[in-house]
Amino acid sequence: GRMRYVVTYGDGGFIIGETVQEWRVDATAYSIRSVATPRGLAALRGKTRTQSSAGEVTAAGLRPREFRDQREGRPAESASFDWEQARVTFSGDRGDGRLAPGTQDMISVFYQLAWLAPRENIEMAVATAGRLGRWNFEWLGEETIAAVGALVATLHLRTRADGDLTEVWLAPAHGGLPVKIRHVDRKGDTFEQTADTLEIQG
Repeated sequence: GRMRYVVTYGDGGFIIGETVQEWRVDATAYSIRSVATPRGLAALRGKTRTQSSAGEVTAAGLRPREFRDQREGRPAESASFDWEQARVTFSGDRGDGRLAPGTQDMISVFYQLAWLAPRENIEMAVATAGRLGRWNFEWLGEETIAAVGALVATLHLRTRADGDLTEVWLAPAHGGLPVKIRHVDRKGDTFEQTADTLEIQG
């Protein structure tokens, strides 16, 4: 499948770019690729960011093997998951950490939420390219929003981590996919991604 998000900044909804996410899933494996590209005036200072996640599909959902995060002009950073040894190793001599069952990465976490479609609070261990953390998602209820060219019924969840606030809206009618994501950083800057096109194959 493929989903395109319009990215806006601030309360005024100033468009600063787009994010395109593409994924492949079968009975045993998955891969997800997300490319965020600045547009307009934001392109003068912003850089393209590419993130990817690949791993296995299990009865409990996604199990990452490799997460990569690359900003234009910088070396790629990564996290490698060794489930047999229950360890995650970070690139750049950032060390490693112990894997808890169900640990996700910064991309797979939203698709794992789509898999689970939770209607209650839920906690997950999440790895970035440099560290492990725990994200406690608070269930905020059902909400109808404008996305993918229509009014869409969604499940609304919110989590706080490292001083940042992230909200996600999952659309059960579209496979539980995250059709809207809002991120408020510790400085109070708001970035919002809203899906405007969605293509699902197979």
